[in-house]
Amino acid sequence: MGHLDDQPGAREKADVAGVAGELAFCKAYNLWPDLDSSGPCTADACLRDGRTVDVKTTPVKGGNLIANHKPHKTDLMVLVEADGYDFHIIGFIPTEQVQQDRNLEPMHGRLVYKVAREELIDL
Repeated sequence: MGHLDDQPGAREKADVAGVAGELAFCKAYNLWPDLDSSGPCTADACLRDGRTVDVKTTPVKGGNLIANHKPHKTDLMVLVEADGYDFHIIGFIPTEQVQQDRNLEPMHGRLVYKVAREELIDL
């Protein structure tokens, strides 16, 4: 699979899958997604205990958690695997464990954080 910029419409498709993964996570945990980016919860989801969640969605069966190499201001990251209209919540990891140099890998000419799905904690 090539880089998103190499395929017409691929970036938009990835964005739609990402939003669908966020909604699937919220539905699975009976959370109401805050769709107002200027509201009290600026993360993909806010748990009842106040922790914030960054939902990462992959269309790749057996895929890993991939995050941009930038500061993430959430408490947790969750991996959701999209298979058509089916979504599977794979697990979570504290964001501080993701943002470590040992997780940096080159991908399509840029650095990303990559965490193997086996390292994620079951929900």
